[in-house]
Amino acid sequence: MRLALPPPPAPTLHPSALEELQAFVAVAQTASFTAAAGRLGRNGSTVSRRISALESRLGVRLIERTTRQVALTEAGTAYLARVTTVFDELASATAELSAHGGLAQGVLRLTAPRSYGRLWVAPLLAGFMQRHPALRVEAHYSDRLVDLVAEGFDVALRIGKLADSSLVARRLAAVTRTLVASRAYLKRHGRPAHPADLAQHACLQFSHDMHGAPWVLRQPPQRIKVAVQPLLVADDAETLLAAAAEGAGIAAVTDWLLERHPLRRQLVPVLDGWEVGEPGAIHLVTPGLRLLPAKTRAFVELATQALRR
Repeated sequence: MRLALPPPPAPTLHPSALEELQAFVAVAQTASFTAAAGRLGRNGSTVSRRISALESRLGVRLIERTTRQVALTEAGTAYLARVTTVFDELASATAELSAHGGLAQGVLRLTAPRSYGRLWVAPLLAGFMQRHPALRVEAHYSDRLVDLVAEGFDVALRIGKLADSSLVARRLAAVTRTLVASRAYLKRHGRPAHPADLAQHACLQFSHDMHGAPWVLRQPPQRIKVAVQPLLVADDAETLLAAAAEGAGIAAVTDWLLERHPLRRQLVPVLDGWEVGEPGAIHLVTPGLRLLPAKTRAFVELATQALRR
């Protein structure tokens, strides 16, 4: 018969352990007993006693004290790294509890590409603010790559490939580009029957594509490169869409732009079934925090429901 062993005793801390650790971290970070005492609201002798007690319990010297300076020992440096992690975890846990029951309030700063922001994000904002009356929103629409952390943004919508970073990305939808033109253009110049025919047509090119590079058309398993001579190059997708609607030529347009743009009824698909370039995606991006503020979580939940396709 096997004997049931009692569970191991739960780890316990000395009653004053937290105060001793706080004193140690304060002295280590300020390199001064006086400055540490000021930070903690205690006097210098109290801070000194707490560190001495900590060193006595650990059986190792953590801090070298001289009349001119305070310096960590090798053991103190290693211990500080571990203790700082513990305090960071404690702060995160405390913030997490607060945020779960917190109110979405303050200022939410979001950024999105210009066309996508106007067509897809802007229609969400009125209802979002009505549901969260304590919240203000600052919406910035720009096609440049915004640095969320450095520029103080809470959330971003991004289209295309994401660079490796400490940011957290949630995939909302796939992005494809298809060819469109006006009926008037096709009546004048004829409808291309094969990707190779595009070389004989007026093409409208997005300047973010590599200038002079061939268009790559995909219809799995086929993949065809076509050298085109663009009649118009622009850094704004809506400019290309408008030009195509007016009969200037054939444009490669993303599905999300075509789906909502008011000029879509003036355009028809060209080379139906073929996609241009590599497939992409729309991502919702937030700073790499373990815990998002309530205001950011509220927008993430809304955008995930409304923009995921």
